Amino acid sequence: MYPFGAQGAIFREKTVQGDKQHFYVNCRQVKPLLEVTKQEEKLTQKEDELKQIREKLESQLRSKDEYEKRLQDALEDKAALAEQLQAEVELCAEAEEMRA
Repeated sequence: MYPFGAQGAIFREKTVQGDKQHFYVNCRQVKPLLEVTKQEEKLTQKEDELKQIREKLESQLRSKDEYEKRLQDALEDKAALAEQLQAEVELCAEAEEMRA
């Protein structure tokens, strides 16, 4: 049945057992490497998320600064218009006094 007789069969069986054992040893060594790779992928994803959040924050801070500048400009315009209105009211009051 076996080309080398019983000794060949025993040799093949030992070789198969050795291969299985070698396979399982390799699996035990590879599994932690796979876990490290998964952790690295998760870390990369988190770094990408952090980068996107920082970019969004920077954009919102720029918008906030722009809105604050526009508000300051509007308040300055309001103050200037209030002064102008007050001056015109005083002129009208003086004109009314002169007519009277």
